[in-house]
Amino acid sequence: ILTLAATIAKNTSALCNVAREASSNTNNPMARRHFVQSAKDVANATAELVRTIKILDSSYTAENHRHCIDTSRPLVQAIDELYTYAMLKEFASIPPTISSAGRQLQEPILLAARNVVDGACRIIECSKALIVNSKEASLWQQLATHTKSVSEAIKRLATSVKEMTPGQQECERAVDELRKLFQEVDKAIINVDSLRKADKSLQFHQEQISSSSHFLTELINNIRQSSRCEPEWISSYVS
Repeated sequence: ILTLAATIAKNTSALCNVAREASSNTNNPMARRHFVQSAKDVANATAELVRTIKILDSSYTAENHRHCIDTSRPLVQAIDELYTYAMLKEFASIPPTISSAGRQLQEPILLAARNVVDGACRIIECSKALIVNSKEASLWQQLATHTKSVSEAIKRLATSVKEMTPGQQECERAVDELRKLFQEVDKAIINVDSLRKADKSLQFHQEQISSSSHFLTELINNIRQSSRCEPEWISSYVS
């Protein structure tokens, strides 16, 4: 258990260093203070957890074990809060851009959209000409041709959007992974009575589930927002 404590201390120390570095790299005074305070929170929570782990190692009792679990929660919370804050778009070191491969995938969408606009413009021009000379058969033929072209372009646009939207593959993989996790949860619910009772309390598991659910809710909201107006962010959210 002391080895685990050393691993925790090593990783949280690296996290604190990254937070301090982020503080020094931002020009936003509020963000600078937030990163510094987050680093302090993580460091203090780590020190307290390591202290209780040492006590547990020297005297492995139910009370010390419960105390160790209790002191781990502030550290988990501090890390979650730092992660959530650091994931804000304003702290991205490099603005997200669509790769060349992504642009190639988008080209059919853009081409179909241009064809829709161009066809609509031709329909308007043809309609203006028909107002002046409604008996010209060739104009009616042109109008029918342009209308058909717009209809086909709209169909191609809908197909392209459906098949080639940026982040679609990542979203599909995420949905597939969620399905697998739901299956695991269902199996756990069915087998819960046959499982060995864990040392951790019901409250601990409830808090873990609540924290994970809250994180997923925020992530889904970010994905939904990005799918509307910032598709270049989708891959980073679901990967």
